[in-house]
Amino acid sequence: MTSGRYLSIGQLAAQSGRSRRTIDFYSRNGLLPFVRSEGGRRLYRPETLERLTMIDVYKAARLRLDEIRRLLDEPVDERANQVAEIDDQLTRLSAQVSRLSAEGITLEPASRDRATHAAGRAIALAQALLLFMEIAP
Repeated sequence: MTSGRYLSIGQLAAQSGRSRRTIDFYSRNGLLPFVRSEGGRRLYRPETLERLTMIDVYKAARLRLDEIRRLLDEPVDERANQVAEIDDQLTRLSAQVSRLSAEGITLEPASRDRATHAAGRAIALAQALLLFMEIAP
């Protein structure tokens, strides 16, 4: 096998700005596919750089590694369906928030803390979706 079409772990680390240790961790956890050279070295396709960016997007959305692995391995059509589903869920949540706001409901301190946490997660999700749109083909 010729390694001209592939990147070594060192090359991938240099081009992606990630450490060899991070790439090794992602590889061992099934997030980064690789092939072995005749000498047993791991080699990565150039598309792995895009995959690393997607991992960052999913991590920003606070997804677990198993969720990230599943999303990375899904066909593009399934991702489009998921984005539509997220949009539908956000529409429903927005309607619920509007209803609660119109009713003038005052939150207890514990509920306020939970609402603050939920708002932070919503902001992280929105940022991840925006980043996803910027890098999606």
